[in-house]
Amino acid sequence: MRWWASVELDDNIKKIIQERIDAIDTQMKRILLEENPFLLPEKWYRDDPIVQSIWPSGKRLRPLLCLLSCEITCGDWKRALPSSAGIEFLHTFTLIHDDVMDKSFLRRGRPTVYSEWGESIAIAAGDTLYSLAIKSILRNLYVEGVTLDQIKKVLDITTQKCFSLAKGQTFDILSEKTMDITIDDYMKMVELKTSSLMELSLMAGAIIGGASNSEIHLFEELGRELGRAFQIQDDVLDVEGIHTGKPTGLDLHRKKKTIIVIHAMENANDNDRKRLEKFLRGEAIKTKELIDIFRRTGSIDFAKRKAKEHFANVRTRIQMLEDNHGKHYLEKLVDYVANRVR
Repeated sequence: MRWWASVELDDNIKKIIQERIDAIDTQMKRILLEENPFLLPEKWYRDDPIVQSIWPSGKRLRPLLCLLSCEITCGDWKRALPSSAGIEFLHTFTLIHDDVMDKSFLRRGRPTVYSEWGESIAIAAGDTLYSLAIKSILRNLYVEGVTLDQIKKVLDITTQKCFSLAKGQTFDILSEKTMDITIDDYMKMVELKTSSLMELSLMAGAIIGGASNSEIHLFEELGRELGRAFQIQDDVLDVEGIHTGKPTGLDLHRKKKTIIVIHAMENANDNDRKRLEKFLRGEAIKTKELIDIFRRTGSIDFAKRKAKEHFANVRTRIQMLEDNHGKHYLEKLVDYVANRVR
């Protein structure tokens, strides 16, 4: 099922989004086949850990953001196509390494590369995808109208955002070992870990589209707010979602300090706080009991309100962009994120 199945979209916009996703997939396949010309299509889903991590496709949200910011800026989304494929390679690289660090067995309802191929192969596959990402971005040099200075700028921002992402992942892992995490700490972690690639996606497309520095900064702010909203929405889906492709409460039982957990710790009565502390220190507690605590403290509703605030910030920044078809499509994409069930 395509991701827009849960969103009211007219047929024309569905066709436009599908066209872009198909173009992204074609670009990624081209790069993969250049590196491995003996990779036969009929074997793609079972014989290669890298391909397994990419198809069936995820949402392609980040590369779509890249294409849309380019379209908004210059009217030609295809100009940023190689970089958009690179961003999806980069995103998949982070997911594979995340699964290794979290010992995850499911991703999008399917076995992870880590669970099927083992830790060493998963790490190597992630490293390979990072290299493919850089190669894809460099391939943008061969697109008419794209300059060397633009690609240098995209690569510079890519390294900056990857550095931020690594810091955020480190922060997330370390937070599992302490109780002393505030909502402000959480938001900083989200900016580093989740917002970074969304910022990169929007900035890269804008740069390739010839945007001014002020426009690029606006796209960066938009990506930051979208990342915040997206991650908070993920935290809600972890305890309420039934179509996420992973068990309910999976992040919760990894002792992740989500915004819901942090708010509950700060607002629970003494008995509930003690139960949460015991759980976070390793005691087995049923998911239903934890969710009951979250409901008593209003923590799930708090998270939903915060997500809505950040989505409102995203829409405010979208309204500051040039009014064209790309802007309209971006608005619809944000509507999807705000209403997604997976």
